[in-house]
Amino acid sequence: MLLVSAIITALTIGFLIGGTFVYHTTKEVEVEQYQAVVFNTIGKTATVIDNHLLTSLTNINIKIEEGQYGAHYNEKNNKLYLIHDGESELLTLDPQSLIIQSRVRVGPNLQHAGIFDDKGEIFFLISRDSNSLVMINTTTDRIISRIEVQEQPHHVALLEDSVAVTNTESQSISIVDLKELEVVNNIKIDAEPLMIVSDNNQRIFVGAIRPAKLFFIDNYEVKNSINLESDPHGMALTGDGENIIVTLPEENKVLIISMKGEVIKELKTGDFPHNIDIEPNGNYGYISNSNDATVSVIDLIKFEIVATIETGNGSHNVQFYNIMNSNTELNVAKDDSKIVSANFNCGG
Repeated sequence: MLLVSAIITALTIGFLIGGTFVYHTTKEVEVEQYQAVVFNTIGKTATVIDNHLLTSLTNINIKIEEGQYGAHYNEKNNKLYLIHDGESELLTLDPQSLIIQSRVRVGPNLQHAGIFDDKGEIFFLISRDSNSLVMINTTTDRIISRIEVQEQPHHVALLEDSVAVTNTESQSISIVDLKELEVVNNIKIDAEPLMIVSDNNQRIFVGAIRPAKLFFIDNYEVKNSINLESDPHGMALTGDGENIIVTLPEENKVLIISMKGEVIKELKTGDFPHNIDIEPNGNYGYISNSNDATVSVIDLIKFEIVATIETGNGSHNVQFYNIMNSNTELNVAKDDSKIVSANFNCGG
């Protein structure tokens, strides 16, 4: 009887020409394997990471001007969106070659944060200077709605039937109803909100500055807040929804905070930890350390840093591609312990 398990060997061959990931599985189990890509905003490169061996494989040049930008991968249509912070355009890239395919004129001073709806059909992003939430159809890449929020919006999070937008200048979080396409609530806080994450239901968590605080909001009400020693930046929830991960760039550390607002662990990272991106399997978090061109990998079960991976200059955020569902050449051997290989053309 076959064991219901998968032994991942994660062999990589000749990635400078085309990466090959190989692993073994059984008929009963389908393994999802992801390719991690770090986008480096100063070096204008993307670093490809083997997220099983936890090593960098290659750097790929991106033909874009220097500056902060956020990458957002849409698995539904195998498309990569790149927001160039401060510019007016949203770029779409081929996720394997990282070649720019199109440019969508959106609005002034785009923020690098963005999210998809649950079906991957709508992409939400922020135009700061026009104080608006912008909705883009991911099939046509055309704007379908612009919704005015409050002053200097910065970040966006998805809720059950709405989205939440942080407004820095107004010290508020706007709740935008996705059926009515209008703001139905503005939640006031006593700080300037920047980053926001949600559990996709009614709970949202806001990292704010002046003063540095973390807010716990449930059903549109502030339930709790805690003071932080310096301004927070990257934020994420653990897979079980029981803890919040927050980076403190000025302290070179990441905090693990419980839903009660208790700091249960502090971990040292590289220089100026910026964003944290969670592997789709939920086992690891990748923290981009912008000032020393590295990524710290945190084990989200043990809450320990398990690897530090070199990247390009100015590492900013990480995206994960499901290599079994992307447009790659798949070779499947028809036997009880099939070998699956996915080959990427990742440039020179």
